[in-house]
Amino acid sequence: MLGLVPIDPTIIPDPPTVERVAGYYLVEPPGLGLRMLLDPRTARPVRVDLLDAAGRSVVKCVLSESTELKTEQKNGDGTRPKMPAVVEVYVLGQEARMTLKLKGLTTAGKRIKEAHFDFEILKRVMKPDEVVDLDATAAP
Repeated sequence: MLGLVPIDPTIIPDPPTVERVAGYYLVEPPGLGLRMLLDPRTARPVRVDLLDAAGRSVVKCVLSESTELKTEQKNGDGTRPKMPAVVEVYVLGQEARMTLKLKGLTTAGKRIKEAHFDFEILKRVMKPDEVVDLDATAAP
């Protein structure tokens, strides 16, 4: 939901799916099931939508207030990478909303690991009231 996905530049959809919308670039990378609005000045995502099988948005994630990622690696211009500091997630068609405020983002000199995003561990720790599988086939 943070828009941190590799986009394969060799896969070019036909027709290309980059449009200009409200001053942003709208991108739908093939095969990822998501749509992103990118800031044309920074190329960072400001919104990420998860799509259903019909291509409709089912979850909207609004990203704002960039914060610096404290890491030993720097960008080519000497600056550190930036991440969104505020993440607002909306389940469309429901009264469901979550706001995350991210602070002190760091890799502590190490790479981010998949284990940090283990769903079963997160579910056990966060104890959600309900889990909705957005990839599940809807009942007829």
